[in-house]
Amino acid sequence: MNNIISKFAASVLLAGIVISGASAATLTKSQLVLDGNVSTDGTAAFFIDYKAKGNTDHNLTFIPIINATKGSGFTLEFENGGFQAVNSLYLCSRADGNESNSTIGTDENSSLVKVGNMFSRGTLVDGVMTAPQFQFSPDANLSLIDSGSHIYFMTKDTCAEEVPAILGIGANCQTVTAKVTNGKTTQGTSFSDYNTKAMVLGKTSKLVNISCKVPTCQIDYNKDMKQFTNAPASAGINAGIGGGAAPFLDATLGMCPTCDDTAACVTTIEVNASNTQGILLERMKFDLNFVNKDGVIANSELKLKSVDVKLDNNESVDYTLDGTTLTLSGLAINGNQNIQITYTPDGTNVLPEGTISGKIYDLDTNLTDSIASDITFTRTENVATFVLAGLTKFIVPYMNTNYKTFVKITTQSTTVAKLSAVITDQNGKTAEVTLADIPAKGTVYLFSNKGPLFDAAQAAGLANAWTVDFTTTGAAVVDSYMTTATGERRVEAFEN
Repeated sequence: MNNIISKFAASVLLAGIVISGASAATLTKSQLVLDGNVSTDGTAAFFIDYKAKGNTDHNLTFIPIINATKGSGFTLEFENGGFQAVNSLYLCSRADGNESNSTIGTDENSSLVKVGNMFSRGTLVDGVMTAPQFQFSPDANLSLIDSGSHIYFMTKDTCAEEVPAILGIGANCQTVTAKVTNGKTTQGTSFSDYNTKAMVLGKTSKLVNISCKVPTCQIDYNKDMKQFTNAPASAGINAGIGGGAAPFLDATLGMCPTCDDTAACVTTIEVNASNTQGILLERMKFDLNFVNKDGVIANSELKLKSVDVKLDNNESVDYTLDGTTLTLSGLAINGNQNIQITYTPDGTNVLPEGTISGKIYDLDTNLTDSIASDITFTRTENVATFVLAGLTKFIVPYMNTNYKTFVKITTQSTTVAKLSAVITDQNGKTAEVTLADIPAKGTVYLFSNKGPLFDAAQAAGLANAWTVDFTTTGAAVVDSYMTTATGERRVEAFEN
């Protein structure tokens, strides 16, 4: 028999004896105890994304109110967690049967001996035993399993090894409980005196939390769609004109203060791996793809000067945005760190509208082989959105070549404004036309019976009645009228 107990087990078992032993005489119901605490709920964190050895070790102790019987058994029932799946576990009790002895670990007579074992792993969920079943040995010393005895769950039949790890399962922030149920005699009849109330052990938790600052990268239409801007020109018509100061980042988190927003756009991935177990996040992988506005992966359409990946503003890594895997290793994260992905235009190629889709996966800690991943984490989501900024689209719903109809457009842009239109007749036939630029703060008149709209419609064989969709850069004031037999009639333009 091995009479040497591990330092860890000695400390937690001692705590259980000192606190629990004092109250054993006043027990009115069998109890399940966490780390020796019989009076308050536990507050431990049980990881749901980390299943390797060393996750969370806590001492569970069963204290029966009745003398235990040889060969009898019970179920240890967990909710939102359980013991890490193993092939064997053992019930152990103090060899001297003295629950008040506070010299455990130093007194040779206070070592633990086996008094039972796990005979069924019960239900398995994601590598976790949620309802393992135990029985006392047919030859157990009755003096070691009498009322008030402390029965410990251990990993080896020597009772000298670490206690089994308790792991969380399911969602984050759920309460983990355990209780003894289904007490049975050797004949299989109910032995309900073994049953305990549910003990709150703590809550499920994630070892690694990752969130993203997802930028809306605004493509500057006034720079030929070859640059990003953080101050787009105002857009809209008439009463619907916006101020042109749309936020550079969507919704959730604040902007990174080091970004040169007019030259680049930045995604920030926040990694939180805080824990007190000395577990370091060493490696993570991610893939990036450009998805165009039609929802198709089209990496060749996005031509950038660079995609720069940087960890907390330290050494950076260049990445080609083509769906290949980038591995960040040697991270040693225990706490909060940021990973920034910077998209820099080349100033030559047009920036297309679409999204950057990122897959983050294959996370590994310092406690396992560096080749293998031991964090359960895979997520694919949009990490950046590319949109056109400072663009105004509006519709003049009716123009007619048989009447003098005109549109007056006054741009509010302080630079030259581009202008184009799509003409659609009453039969659904269309014609596209690129119109002359409007000078800064300038005005243009367009007519239905002469000029560039009329010429384009005639060349395309359009009928006489049209709807015209206009696109211009910047905000504009728009007025539209048509002549009738009784005078002029206003045609209300509206934003598209």
